Amino acid sequence: MHKILILLIFLLSFGKNHMQLHAQPFDVKDLKPWQIKGYAKSAVVQGDYNSAIYYYHYLSQKYSNKTKYLWQLAYQYQQSRDYLSAYKAFDKLVVKCPEREVLANYYKAINAKSLGYNDEAYELLKKIRVRKQKRWMPDYFEMLVESQTRGCELAIEMKDSINQRKMVELAPGINRPHIEFNPFYLSDTVFAYSSTALDTLAYYNENSSRPKRKFYLAIKDSVGWTGGHHPEKPFFNSPNYDTGDGVFSMDGKRFYFTRCSLNWQNKMICHLYVSEKFKDEWLKPYKLGSEINLTNFSSTEPAVGTCYDPDLEVVYFVSTRPGGYGQTDIWYTIYDLVKQSYEKPVNAGIYVNTSGAEATPFYDRLSHKMYFSSDGWPNFGGLDVFSAQGDLVNWDEPVNLGYPINSNCDDLYYSEDEFGEKGFITSNRGGGLSLTHENCCDDIYPWKSTFAEKITVSAVLVSKNVDLKKLGISNLMPSSMDSNQDVIDNAKIDIYIQKDSTNYVYINSTTTDSFGKLNFLSPIDMDYRMVIADKRVVSKNIDFSTRGLSSAMLNMGQVSTPTMDTVPYVLPQIFGPGNQTKLSADEHAIIDGGLLKMMLLYPDVSVEIGSHTDNRGNDKYNVRLSDRRACEVVRYIISKGISEDRLKAVGYGGSKPIAPNKNADGSDNPEGRHINFRTEFRLIDSNY
Repeated sequence: MHKILILLIFLLSFGKNHMQLHAQPFDVKDLKPWQIKGYAKSAVVQGDYNSAIYYYHYLSQKYSNKTKYLWQLAYQYQQSRDYLSAYKAFDKLVVKCPEREVLANYYKAINAKSLGYNDEAYELLKKIRVRKQKRWMPDYFEMLVESQTRGCELAIEMKDSINQRKMVELAPGINRPHIEFNPFYLSDTVFAYSSTALDTLAYYNENSSRPKRKFYLAIKDSVGWTGGHHPEKPFFNSPNYDTGDGVFSMDGKRFYFTRCSLNWQNKMICHLYVSEKFKDEWLKPYKLGSEINLTNFSSTEPAVGTCYDPDLEVVYFVSTRPGGYGQTDIWYTIYDLVKQSYEKPVNAGIYVNTSGAEATPFYDRLSHKMYFSSDGWPNFGGLDVFSAQGDLVNWDEPVNLGYPINSNCDDLYYSEDEFGEKGFITSNRGGGLSLTHENCCDDIYPWKSTFAEKITVSAVLVSKNVDLKKLGISNLMPSSMDSNQDVIDNAKIDIYIQKDSTNYVYINSTTTDSFGKLNFLSPIDMDYRMVIADKRVVSKNIDFSTRGLSSAMLNMGQVSTPTMDTVPYVLPQIFGPGNQTKLSADEHAIIDGGLLKMMLLYPDVSVEIGSHTDNRGNDKYNVRLSDRRACEVVRYIISKGISEDRLKAVGYGGSKPIAPNKNADGSDNPEGRHINFRTEFRLIDSNY
């Protein structure tokens, strides 16, 4: 039984982290030519680049007149991110294979970019013309050449630009010779990441269990940062899967992550899992449904965002599934917090995805912006980090984050803390730890912002009770609101970015405390609207702006907003005793001067019109009568221009008396029955 060498590099193949297995190469002296060719092809299928390089190097030397082996060698250097060796191999092919000179020059150019030879790469790409060699070209070749050319120009243009972020040193011992990925802050003193426990090459037998990638924590104490700490739930590591790519839901009650394993074709397939929090306990994770996780296609690298509706959570992910635009695309599924269900995935569209590879999305819901890595948009080399504001399929044009976040190598897994002041990327740029060549392995690189991108907004919401007597409305029910109460406590506040004069995009929610105070983070240089999702408030919108601020805080002080009690208010002289179901001209005038006037004055108000009878006669008849009366009032108010979405009609019959229908001695109480015949309104939630 032979041993297999496992080099835990997790080379990034078009956005998909996978474990690269290295079979210890047989000595070619002991093999026949057909065996060497077979082992070489098998190594390629398994993603075992080092073994493939070993065999194809021998074959390219032995059969130097057959350029197909040199092509394979060059491709394997490319896949292993050994840019210098790939550059030299493609350079040879330019001369040795003139019928495919254009293709060889293209790959020579993109490796030159990754080596930092931007001027040379630019000149090579400018000379490329697609003519007779077109049949050798990859799909969308002309588009790729144009993007790579623009990337060279961009790298040269931005070389001396002012950097908004600067790289900082990571404590020793966290990065190890194998790959680290998916770092993200849990607090100022803790961040999570994924890696393995190995520092060197390791062998394992066919029947032994190979090491898996796992979640780890890095913890900061009085001495400094240390890594390799084992996390508790919901970081569910598994002896059977490679595990990583974790992200919490908006409300912190779900934790999405990826598990990967080899399928029957020896191909690494990744699928999305979620653990849900019940009370204070994280439940056993389960795989998301078959529409999200397709058999033999990867779904990985989840990110959580928002959209137009506070009750919807958007889960972005990267997939190799059919129907995309390139090698890997960003897709999304919508989780309905009310129904607790996931919708069928949708591609995030051509404003983000390209014919290349998109990977490792991170969504900042406060700025309503997605960060992701791509080699399809103009880049400095390999995968660069981009940002695009928007959601779902609606995105502004992606922006390259520039130096030093991006380098001439692969730059991935952008993340930032809640303030946007610091974060991480992973990169195979030179200077990191490695086991083979300089650019083989991804390390964690922390960064700090050179300016404040987010500020703290604070306010105290104060109630200003509406004087309904001035509107001709009386309240015959006991008030539930303390007359001394002057703050709006425990109210949910939904926060929206103002995109233009009429469009607002939901980004976050907060709640006032028992003193009416609220605090939340907000990106600078934007206009916002707070919507008070509380039925006591009759003017729910508060607009504010963070443009032109020089401070790290915006204190709006006391913000007064009109409020009303939430108990029913009687509409006087509307539908008294009897069987009348049509409003008179006098009743129209009463509604016009009171309820209608209030609804026109406060367009955020939604009300329930409730009509009541006494308890004489048939109960079903009384309900029908009161329902017809309530509907008549609603129809009249709608006819005056009020949206039907703001109104609800309910007939209660005699089920809710506010006065006795009979006296204590059992005799009839005409005065009480007269009071019980009434039509009233009460405030309801706008999304009732």
